[in-house]
Amino acid sequence: MKAIFSHRKLFILVLVGVICIFAAGLLAVSAEDLLREARQQYANHNYNQALALLGKALAAGPEAATLRGAQRLKALSMCRLRDEDGYAYGKKIMAEHPAFEKDAELWRAMGDDNLSRGERKVAYECFIKAAELYEKAKDHTPAADAYLKAVECLRHHHGITAAQQEAKSWSQRRRAGTDEVLRICDHVVTLKIDDARKAKALRLAGWSANREGSWEYAQKAIERYRRAAEDFAKTPSAAPAQLEIGRIYERFSRYIDAVKAYAKVIQNFDDAEIAKQAKRAIDEIKAPRVTVYITKPYLPGEKAVLGWEVRNVRRVKLEAYRVDLPAALAGIKDDPKSLSGKLFLARIVAEEKARPVESWDFIMPDEGGHQYHRHVLDSPDKQTTVPIAIPLDKAGAYIVRARGVNPDNKSSESWALAVFSKIAAIAKADADQA
Repeated sequence: MKAIFSHRKLFILVLVGVICIFAAGLLAVSAEDLLREARQQYANHNYNQALALLGKALAAGPEAATLRGAQRLKALSMCRLRDEDGYAYGKKIMAEHPAFEKDAELWRAMGDDNLSRGERKVAYECFIKAAELYEKAKDHTPAADAYLKAVECLRHHHGITAAQQEAKSWSQRRRAGTDEVLRICDHVVTLKIDDARKAKALRLAGWSANREGSWEYAQKAIERYRRAAEDFAKTPSAAPAQLEIGRIYERFSRYIDAVKAYAKVIQNFDDAEIAKQAKRAIDEIKAPRVTVYITKPYLPGEKAVLGWEVRNVRRVKLEAYRVDLPAALAGIKDDPKSLSGKLFLARIVAEEKARPVESWDFIMPDEGGHQYHRHVLDSPDKQTTVPIAIPLDKAGAYIVRARGVNPDNKSSESWALAVFSKIAAIAKADADQA
């Protein structure tokens, strides 16, 4: 019996030893399996699940290769979660293992983490580091994406670069940022990447340059937009870039160039919505505009004049109608809407069945460049134009109608009402556009 008991005890001890050895091997394999499963969860964007698996893998004390892989994936997963400080963990493992400092994907993730928290300066530094590492490895597409992320930071923060921090004014800081955006975007276009990314970089550069507001930087914007529209005409950025060229010219009152730029949108691209915007802009630039107004009452015998503003009209035809103003007001008092603007003045003429008591023309200084021309009454500034003289001097109420036609035979008109009286004077101007 003692022999049997002794053999059984020995058997149990051997079995426990085998189990311990097997368990030790199982734990090592388990850490690798956990890391493998965590990678799968990360690829499926299940970052919380990946993080939980990585915690177990790291707790098992894996070998160096598995440890570094688990640490790296943990940093990447934390960077995707708002409740985790992935950037801090990434810097920690970089300090422990300097090889991580050459990991472009890790720097890119740390940049995204900071950008999501509004830390644009740190995000910018991470994106630039990632881009340079990608480019050094000749991986140009992710390099371009990282550079453009850095541009995004610069567009919304004016204290990132050393030049911005050294600038003495806000406008100087913004301009320093714009110059850096132009430099980065121009560099992106030199990379071996697809045309869509190149056009996007040029469009971002154009937007930043145009924002400066000066003609000097507007020209830089036009140059980038033109390259996007012409060199990469089949990309989604091309038509919007061409439209922006027209808008810049229009903003700087270079209307002939603006019309040409808008026309290229319609001629060269199939984007119906953008073409509609371009056509609307052309119609607005070419549309006739005639406005006349009076700023003060006149006494009988006094020389009366009209202030004016015109566009795309060379000759303005004017007619003066004599009306019985009190009677006209009484006749339309039940229709309050008719007492405003052009409708009010037109109703007076229509209800009185008036005929003009005077007709005359006024030649405008329009030279076909779609520019606005005007004469401002009572302005202290020196003017090169003259007011429109009203050839009336008898007491009474008069409506003056001004009408002009543009080269496309489209018309615009404006009305002004003046009363000449020794007792009272009433002046009403209608600046409504036809």
